[in-house]
Amino acid sequence: MFICGEGSPILSAGIEEALNNNRILSSFSKFPRVNPVYVGNMAWAHILALRALQDPRKAPSVQGQFYYISDDTPHQSYDNLNYTLSKEFGLRLDSRWSLPLALMYWIGFLLETVSFLLRPIYTYGPPFNCHIVTLSNSVFTFAYQKAQRDLAYEPLYSW
Repeated sequence: MFICGEGSPILSAGIEEALNNNRILSSFSKFPRVNPVYVGNMAWAHILALRALQDPRKAPSVQGQFYYISDDTPHQSYDNLNYTLSKEFGLRLDSRWSLPLALMYWIGFLLETVSFLLRPIYTYGPPFNCHIVTLSNSVFTFAYQKAQRDLAYEPLYSW
């Protein structure tokens, strides 16, 4: 689950990069779909889980269970989410042609190799790697009906 909210280091880094890049948001994702969750909703779900665990009637059915927590934020790409959250500041998506996915993986691999080889003498943090390319181009969607049923979870906030 992609948890985001005020002060999110991932969102802040993307926005800061765009401000240094003529207000253009960079794009690494081609066709992904994610449903992010607002951090306040995640915190609320934890409170509800604690209450359920403290209730002697609910505790046996909740203990040891795994719950996906989401909200009603529309499924979208990471790039579209960044745009949705930053367009009021005049940021825009990069409309230029982007590299093919296979080439992005190859460049990510080369950057990781360079980072590994330089490690004994210099700490190099590449701008992206294979892991980032994989994550930003994968589909991650979750449903929270089980949390609604067992914890009486309802999102407090939506984007």
